[in-house]
Amino acid sequence: MPDIAPVTRNELQERRRQLKTNRRNRLLQTSWRSVVVLGLAAATVWIVLQPNWVIRRSEQVKIEGNRLLSSQTIRSLLPIQYPQSLLRIQSSQISDALTSKAPIVEAVVERHLFPPGLIIKIREREPVAQAIYGSGGKLAQSDPKIIVKGEKGKATDKSNSSPNPNAGNLGKAAIDSTPPDAFLDEEGMILPIEGYTEWNQGIKMPDLKILGNPDVYRRQWTSFYPILRRSPVRIQSIDWQSPTNIRLKTEMGWIHLGPLGRSFTLQMRSLDKMRQLPKRLPPEQIDYIDLRNPNNPTIQLKNSRSNAPKSSEESGL
Repeated sequence: MPDIAPVTRNELQERRRQLKTNRRNRLLQTSWRSVVVLGLAAATVWIVLQPNWVIRRSEQVKIEGNRLLSSQTIRSLLPIQYPQSLLRIQSSQISDALTSKAPIVEAVVERHLFPPGLIIKIREREPVAQAIYGSGGKLAQSDPKIIVKGEKGKATDKSNSSPNPNAGNLGKAAIDSTPPDAFLDEEGMILPIEGYTEWNQGIKMPDLKILGNPDVYRRQWTSFYPILRRSPVRIQSIDWQSPTNIRLKTEMGWIHLGPLGRSFTLQMRSLDKMRQLPKRLPPEQIDYIDLRNPNNPTIQLKNSRSNAPKSSEESGL
């Protein structure tokens, strides 16, 4: 075996000094790096907290994506006390405040330092129908609702209000002249009218009207409305006062569907095939069209000598 040269005492001492020196250098490097990082962080915080990085006016908040609610309306609902540092503004708090106080589905908050300000991108709940509660249409306390504060700070909540006194026991012709109690979006959310009209006087009301207790039809609305929206036949109003016989008002007159079920898609297809009916039979002569059996629709005429309804084949369709 090869001989191993002995290590002298001086060499051991030199190695120890070298290791201590290396450790000291590494410690100094780590310390300097920590000091630099802390210094940069402190400088960043100091810069952000300077007056140039503070939101002093609501006009420094830019609103994007709004069509129904004005930018001023949305700014008035923000939980921001001016002046406010950009560093202290919590995006989640702003988003939660807007979605809970206004008819807004989503709010995304972005900070900008140059120039200092906020950009809030929102997605509104768009009304698709006018809801007329009718008799007994008062909503339950547990129902979803939207609350929007008015200009004077008073909360508006139409979801638990009393039913429209003019909407009880409405006839077929009275729906068009009855003012709505609330709006309805495509997800079945009840939206108070004041949440839109008080802030935006130029809002265009949706043409579709639905009469009945929202407690009855809201769970079915999300599956019912998409089919209704795709229909080539224009639906003017819906009478849902009786779940056993849902009625649609169209340019051809009233359509009786019976209870809503799996045949609804087939019923709408059958209704589409009858679009030429007004050219062959004046609508004023039609009492209603019965589509409870979509494979054999029948037409009930007004003041007919016989109460027996006509089938679509007998009407030349």
